[in-house]
Amino acid sequence: MHARQDGPIHVDQGQDEDRATARPRTRRQLLSAAVAAAGGALAARALGVTEPVEAANGSTVRVGQTNSGTATTTIRNTAASSSAVALKGVVTRTGSGSGTAGVLGQSAAQDGRGVVGYATRTGSDTRGVYGRSVNGRGVHGRATGTSGVNYGVYGESMASVGRGVYGAGYYGAQGVGSTYGVWGDSGHIGVVGMGDNYGVYGNGDVGVLGVGDTWAGSFDGDVRVIDNLTVGDNLTVSGTKMFLIDHPLDPAN
Repeated sequence: MHARQDGPIHVDQGQDEDRATARPRTRRQLLSAAVAAAGGALAARALGVTEPVEAANGSTVRVGQTNSGTATTTIRNTAASSSAVALKGVVTRTGSGSGTAGVLGQSAAQDGRGVVGYATRTGSDTRGVYGRSVNGRGVHGRATGTSGVNYGVYGESMASVGRGVYGAGYYGAQGVGSTYGVWGDSGHIGVVGMGDNYGVYGNGDVGVLGVGDTWAGSFDGDVRVIDNLTVGDNLTVSGTKMFLIDHPLDPAN
């Protein structure tokens, strides 16, 4: 027999309060706790609990941290909407921020691409990459290498009547001002065009405008003028030059 112990019984007040204030947990809370303890997306799917976003190789994607993977992670928007967006990046800073980027793509490969855009649906209004700006530049390309042949913006077209680079400029709301479809500004050559058909094609009140300290335009090859040739100021001809023009009395032939 054990001796009877007389005297007060000591009770842990903290434990007693925890028991008094404890509430029964719901089934969903218990399942969520089990998933957290298991720490795996497989358990989450089995229990029907919303699982975290995963990369293609099964790792959890953590916002605000560096995520590493060895496979492509696809974010797919299946909404039947004409304005559906699969991935959107927003920077809310309104002050100066030349280093900010809504979307930043980077590739360390020798022939890599920082950003690639594909428009898989055929049509003249589809865009692989589209840039829009209220002011400034809709698309800005910069090549920082100081050697070799680099391109700030490079355009390529495989169509028989396509455009490698196409620029369109429009007058303002009041119809005043000077706009340019393509503007080239350089300390050496502003615009260079090479092609089997047209190296540079300009269409407007002034198809091509050239302004230079030395030469507004330099042509290595034959130059053809279909309509009128208007010469202002001085026309200087060095050496013997052959000109082919319409006969003043028989221009039709």
